[in-house]
Amino acid sequence: MNLAPLADPAHPDRTLADLIEEIISDALPDSALPDRLYIIPISNKPYFPAQVQPIIVDEDPWLTTIERVSKTHHKCIALCWAPEPADHLLVADRFARMGCVVRIHNVVRGEGKIQFIAQGIRRVWIHQWLHRQPPLLANVTY
Repeated sequence: MNLAPLADPAHPDRTLADLIEEIISDALPDSALPDRLYIIPISNKPYFPAQVQPIIVDEDPWLTTIERVSKTHHKCIALCWAPEPADHLLVADRFARMGCVVRIHNVVRGEGKIQFIAQGIRRVWIHQWLHRQPPLLANVTY
């Protein structure tokens, strides 16, 4: 699989410095953060505000989530830690209630995977699940 972290056919000369500058200039004010967010689990380690790094997820079941978020003006999702389930079942109750709201940048698909740059913005708390199956959706506060 060849998912180059900054591969963007529309901007082949774009550098990491260009991407970081864009991310910093696009920082959201707190008042612009939504009350409802789509949630994606991460199982290797928690994600923190101020982190900017690539995330890779499986197209199944996360393609619909990424497509929906890409159509929003805020381009934000919540990354919440959840253990890798031994039974391979995605259960919302296994998710940590606290996570990190991130803005997604530079979405690339290939070979059944989706890669994007996640710009950590701030902590987020899940208060109520609105949809417990992918695409996972919850009411949140900051």
